[in-house]
Amino acid sequence: MTPLILALLTAGLSGTPLPTEVPLSAAPAATAPAATDGASSTQADKAVSRKKGKHKRKRSRSLMVSVKPTRAAKAPPVWDWSAPGAVALNAGLLHGLGYREVTAPVLIAEAKLRPNYGNKTWEFSLPLQLSQRETFAASVDETQGAVSAKVESKIVPRLALSASAELSGTFRPTWPDPYQPRADGSLSSTDRNSYYERSLKAEAVLHPIRRHWIALGYDYTLAAYQQDPAFDAIEAPSHLVPGDHERHQVDLHWRWLQKPFKLEIGAQAFARQSFFYFARDAHTGATHAGAGGAPPNPLQQTRGVEPEASVRWRSPAGRWTLNGSYGYALVEDTYQGYYSSGAHHPSLEATYRVRRRFELGVSAEGWLLTYGSNSYRQGPGHPALTSGDRRFDRKLQLAAEATAPLGHGIVAEMKAKWLLRETNFPAYQPGVFPASRSYDIEWNYQNVLLLAGLEYAW
Repeated sequence: MTPLILALLTAGLSGTPLPTEVPLSAAPAATAPAATDGASSTQADKAVSRKKGKHKRKRSRSLMVSVKPTRAAKAPPVWDWSAPGAVALNAGLLHGLGYREVTAPVLIAEAKLRPNYGNKTWEFSLPLQLSQRETFAASVDETQGAVSAKVESKIVPRLALSASAELSGTFRPTWPDPYQPRADGSLSSTDRNSYYERSLKAEAVLHPIRRHWIALGYDYTLAAYQQDPAFDAIEAPSHLVPGDHERHQVDLHWRWLQKPFKLEIGAQAFARQSFFYFARDAHTGATHAGAGGAPPNPLQQTRGVEPEASVRWRSPAGRWTLNGSYGYALVEDTYQGYYSSGAHHPSLEATYRVRRRFELGVSAEGWLLTYGSNSYRQGPGHPALTSGDRRFDRKLQLAAEATAPLGHGIVAEMKAKWLLRETNFPAYQPGVFPASRSYDIEWNYQNVLLLAGLEYAW
């Protein structure tokens, strides 16, 4: 019996798996154990399978790398436009308008529109504002308007730039003039309180590191007032003087934001040049302007700086917001210091919101101004100050506002404002001070404004 037949019979009787390949050559000792050892055969198959799988995974990984998609090109910035705006109508009561004794019902209409066109890098806007105050039973109506063109850019990372040009005006026709009393005690009317302003502004805001901002701004304003027909620049240049002037202002502020706080520290400096007001002598206030006599003083120039700091706190839920600030303004009258002064300028504001349905805000602001040692002093034709030996001027303003949205962009609003002024400067009395005039002006006063109405915004 041949060896092949013998091997087949032996495997069949013992149940041993048949070898997949039996060599025909004479070497059974080397191949028999592989044919009869099932465990070894299984391990060998697994090893081969692992090698094949390993090669397959490598090929799959290399294939994924080779077919990685290329980065898509950045989409160009999308330009868009909008025109948000608001209109409001309020009615109420006005009591006092500066030193003017006025008590009358008022109706105030306001409109704002801000067309914008831009993208994430550039924005162009054309803000418009218009307001009209009708004062019944008193001739102190007022119309205000402003139009400006503004461009903003964020083309440089961490730097925002803006520039604007604005034309604004205030029209106060036929207001009674306390400086033009008639013989019967009534007051002549004037338009000299009307004016318009042209201004140029520029600002750069740098965001050097997280939570920190540095802002630098410049503002130039040129104001032109309506001249009263009775103004005489030759014979009486110190009477009914137009308030034309120019003003340069630079602002520098550092801001830090770490919720719920915002801190801001900075200063603003200004220089103001009058075009008609003459500078005044120390203590007496004389200008020497007019025909004949000593040469007139130069035109009035003032400059000053106000360092200030403010802090804001907002509750985690956003219902409460508190703002507090303090500044100290130093003003120098560059001629002889008649109008040089220092003023404390504190303010405090609190706002409370109720689930976006109701908002209540209250604020208080003060100006506590004291003039320098060369200011007004008692002398011939100058009565003594009502108190103290240094002229002061103090103002306190309290305000409150409540708003409640009614839906569809309509908001109901109520506003109240109270202003108190106290000074030790002597009141003007006819034939007393100034002795050659018939002025009747009380410098201590209170102003009250109460309003209620609706606003529609879109």
